[in-house]
Amino acid sequence: MFLFGGREKSSETLGVVLDISDSVINIGIVLSKEDQPLPEIVWSYQELITATQTPKGRESRLTISLLNAFMELSNTGFAALRKREITKLPTLIQVAITAPLAYTVARTVSVTSSKPFKVTQKLFSELEKKAANEAKKSCASQLLTKDLDLEMLSNSTVALSVNGYPTHFPFKSTATEVKLCQMITLSSKKIVNELNKLRDKILPKAEIDMDSFMSIYFRAVLEKAPNTTEACFINSTLKGTELMVLRDSLPVSSTYLAIEMPTNPRSKAVSTATKNVSLQELTTLFKNTGDGLSLPKKMYLHSTSLVESSLISLLETASKSATGVAHQVHSTITEFFLPTGTSPDPLACSAFVFHKKLYEDRYIEESLNMLKYT
Repeated sequence: MFLFGGREKSSETLGVVLDISDSVINIGIVLSKEDQPLPEIVWSYQELITATQTPKGRESRLTISLLNAFMELSNTGFAALRKREITKLPTLIQVAITAPLAYTVARTVSVTSSKPFKVTQKLFSELEKKAANEAKKSCASQLLTKDLDLEMLSNSTVALSVNGYPTHFPFKSTATEVKLCQMITLSSKKIVNELNKLRDKILPKAEIDMDSFMSIYFRAVLEKAPNTTEACFINSTLKGTELMVLRDSLPVSSTYLAIEMPTNPRSKAVSTATKNVSLQELTTLFKNTGDGLSLPKKMYLHSTSLVESSLISLLETASKSATGVAHQVHSTITEFFLPTGTSPDPLACSAFVFHKKLYEDRYIEESLNMLKYT
């Protein structure tokens, strides 16, 4: 580790993005410029996590892999900054943890009346508290009963609608129905503690923000496609697939399925056998979306380049098998988060989230700012 001197222009911000799954860790340094539509990934590194069968073995391998990733950041990452003559350290470490290492729980509450009522800060706060309590109860019944040693990563309002229309500016409006969605994300206390230790060692002056990957992915897609009201958000790794459904602009809790993805197109026998199993499991996942309704037709996919081409075909087939209708699958890394014609980058989504500051909970802040000018 070394110290930088000098100053950069205030329009430029520098951060570390870290994506953690149970099979690989991706870490990078991102340069964000206000006048640019997309950020620049200055440096990146990938650390594979060796497979092991026991829970303690997996935790141990993950801890070692995190240490290796941060050491690489301290050495080759900071060297890349020196080579670019960038004279400051990153000020934020943005961490996104993928299922099954993180859980994403969403709960929607509402208030309705036959007579119109005003939307006030007090009502908003009451709905937030109610939604958070319901999400916590769900966590306690579904997760904490499994004797998991979990810690909350984030607790934020992620969606709000007035009279059926999504909005960021509800105050002073008149309504007969208000709905608010609160999202809670959790992960292992051991992972959280290890990340804090590594931050203190490598970048002690930087802030650290931790969230589930599905939580930040959901925000990133809606930033690029803000008029989306019905959709499936899918994140697929080499070992599993996570699904979150958006209905009437309000998300529901995500569902995770441990599933081996076909990654070797040259081996027809292995690929065909794996595809058949994957197809059956994905079809079952789509049939059990949690609320008994049919899947939205639009699907936003985030995946590694190793599985993407095979997975798009599988998703189209499995979703049609589950619903009887065709679904449209969008590859978000290439369509939304990278310049046209560039190679896929696993950190593209997280880099975009850092660039747009989507890790911040902006609903209340934006609403209160609106009050100042009305």
